[in-house]
Amino acid sequence: MIRCLNCMQEFDEQYGVCPNCGHIPGEDPKEPFQLRPGVVLAGRYVVGTALGVGGFGITYRAWDNTLQKMLAIKEYYPSANGIVNRVPGKPQVIVYSGNRAVEFENGKVRFLAEARNMARFNTHPNIVHVYDFFEENGTAYIVMEFLDGISYKQFIAANGGKVDQKVALEVTLSVLDALKEIHKAGIIHRDISPDNVFICMSGIIKLIDFGAARFSTGEEEKTLSIILKPGYAPPEQYRSRSKQGPWTDIYAVGAMFYRALTGVMPDESVNRMVQDRVVPPHELNPEIPENLSNAIMRAMALNQELRFRNVDQFREAIQGQAPVRDVKEELKRRKLFRAGIVAGVFTVIIAAGAVCLLLFRSRSADAALDDAKILVWYPVSGEETGEGEEEFLSMAQAYQEYYPNIEIQVEAIPADEYGERLAEALETGENVPTVFESTSLDSSWNEKLASVDEAYEWLTEREEMGNYYFLEEYRGAAENMLRMPMSFEVPVVYGDTLMAEDEDGSFLGAEELADALESGNGYAVDPDAADLYGELLPDLDESQGYEDFVVDLDAENVGSGEKFDADQERAAALEGKVEYYLSDTSEYERVQADMAGVYQVILLKDMPLTGRLTNLWSVSADASPAEQKAGVRLLYFLMSKENQQIMNIQNGRGLPLHREIFDEYETMNAEFAGIGESLEQITMKAR
Repeated sequence: MIRCLNCMQEFDEQYGVCPNCGHIPGEDPKEPFQLRPGVVLAGRYVVGTALGVGGFGITYRAWDNTLQKMLAIKEYYPSANGIVNRVPGKPQVIVYSGNRAVEFENGKVRFLAEARNMARFNTHPNIVHVYDFFEENGTAYIVMEFLDGISYKQFIAANGGKVDQKVALEVTLSVLDALKEIHKAGIIHRDISPDNVFICMSGIIKLIDFGAARFSTGEEEKTLSIILKPGYAPPEQYRSRSKQGPWTDIYAVGAMFYRALTGVMPDESVNRMVQDRVVPPHELNPEIPENLSNAIMRAMALNQELRFRNVDQFREAIQGQAPVRDVKEELKRRKLFRAGIVAGVFTVIIAAGAVCLLLFRSRSADAALDDAKILVWYPVSGEETGEGEEEFLSMAQAYQEYYPNIEIQVEAIPADEYGERLAEALETGENVPTVFESTSLDSSWNEKLASVDEAYEWLTEREEMGNYYFLEEYRGAAENMLRMPMSFEVPVVYGDTLMAEDEDGSFLGAEELADALESGNGYAVDPDAADLYGELLPDLDESQGYEDFVVDLDAENVGSGEKFDADQERAAALEGKVEYYLSDTSEYERVQADMAGVYQVILLKDMPLTGRLTNLWSVSADASPAEQKAGVRLLYFLMSKENQQIMNIQNGRGLPLHREIFDEYETMNAEFAGIGESLEQITMKAR
């Protein structure tokens, strides 16, 4: 009796061919570089026929003489790179010298690391088991359980290119079970696709191939190698330096679910960042529940902040245990979501600062106001004027409690028409608001503005001025006493997630910024933020008034001095044509809305920076003395801690001037964590 080296069944050698599978003993391997069937490894494993060949290895059937069972053995053989060879019939691997030898050795280290990673999960039913790994024949081997069945890719193809919802859900849940264990160990798989999911004859789903797996914590995450499968890899995986984690695998699982349900291969994420043509599953197949469709699209969100943060969240969503908003709706409602977090945190702030709050209010009530009726103009984004009026009145609640004799009328005006309407009202003297946001007015309008210095005086007398960044220094100029800032903004760089390679992934120093702009793939400057960069941009001549800006759209344009107008400048950045978009913190919402996942926030450090006080408020000089006094007092109330939170955290009008609320802002906006470290280097001016 002899053992067939293909099916591993014993048969009588007199037949000359295996009656079970038809394999002929002594038959040459399919490819000359493959091990010849019958080679013994580690003194116990008899190599059989090849199961498959990949770019980095060959997998064989094998027989374990010790355990008397069929196994699979994966040999490290990076044929795709052309760095190895083998004499036909000889087991020894020939490695080319020089850089190729170094590349081979580095790859072998990663190959053995794959084995160690897989061996950690041998008790999990949905992860392929590893029994042994060793070096021999100048290369390395991994001994694994033999899986009898087909890959998920083959299964999908055999079923006409897509599978029903029940099957797709079962496979996805099994993969998520495996990933939960892997992620718990701090490892990300980074190669989830139908190729690497196996459906056994027993019905068990197995996750295989950990060749791309890496630890997701520590310094290693900054230098992750680029190993991916187009269609299943998220944007961050296309960069060697990127922040990857469980959300990286969740994107791939979502893409695999999408492919299985719809029969459509998702477009590559890098293509989606330019123009996203991926259609939600329920639009391709109305039988797919909308909530499930939303869950899949959220898992595949280009902006990793919008994806599920762990497999448990994704599992609950696809099982219908939690309602899921689609990506666009989630992006629109991020402010409201953030406000919900703020409400919980701010409850603590209120409880801790109740005494201070009462003190603030009692001190503010010690001076009576004459009866007055004041009109407030309040700019709002979009057409939600009703919500804007309610928002402002909520900020004026404490004021109205202490001054019930002051009637406040609020008119919320869409931001895109606010500046023009305000200028017209001040110029004609008709329907002039008493209190208004005056950021759009330059110094030529100063005679139309009343002094608001009493609001600064109240903050000073009540020892509250020290609670605010920049406010005391700003007050020093006489012109500034005509405006009360509520927020500020500072310059930040938005770096293309595929091209930008800053030093540590989130900060750029002065020299690093200069080098990046000179050697990179082009940059654009936000017209509204150009004056914040000053000498940091040698190509910009201040005498031009920053009305024209240099944009290096490609290698041919670098240094050409070609000019573009403001709309072209923004378009160049938001269409992903440039590596760096130089703007400020106020542009973040637009960048995320227009180009989700394309740009990462890069903070500037170790350089003198210019910031800008914004969200400026004024009182009309044409108002009566009683109205002016009531208006100035209202501005004092708007500076309270509660209103700094409402304006700047809940409604995103800028960075909070109040120190405590600024700390909360950094906590809740991870993209800007670290700005506070540079505030001492910032010179502040009014917008």
